[in-house]
Amino acid sequence: ADTIAGALRVNFGTEHTVVAVKESSGFGMSVTDEEILDAQRTIAAKEGIFTEISSATALAAISRSMKEGKIRKGDRVLAILTGSGFKDYHPSFKDISSVPLAESPERIPEVLEAKYSV
Repeated sequence: ADTIAGALRVNFGTEHTVVAVKESSGFGMSVTDEEILDAQRTIAAKEGIFTEISSATALAAISRSMKEGKIRKGDRVLAILTGSGFKDYHPSFKDISSVPLAESPERIPEVLEAKYSV
């Protein structure tokens, strides 16, 4: 697969997924890299979880499935978030100079306030 989700670019291990989908009467779908990154940001912002990009793929699929009506309000859904976001890290910024730096841990609140008006 041509995707930002590194763990999905492998050619082994899919038999477990296919069995799980069939046994649970589930379904599969494709999502875009943009949807995956949006799901990763959303779970970080709402739950404080920085999950691996490949895990965020499940969240992206759930989100799209809800929008398309494949998953309805009240349905039970499970997404297993297996890895840290640092496992397969893709920064969302293009230029490292856009990341604010503090000279010491004590200055972090000051730098964040100045950069983001927190």
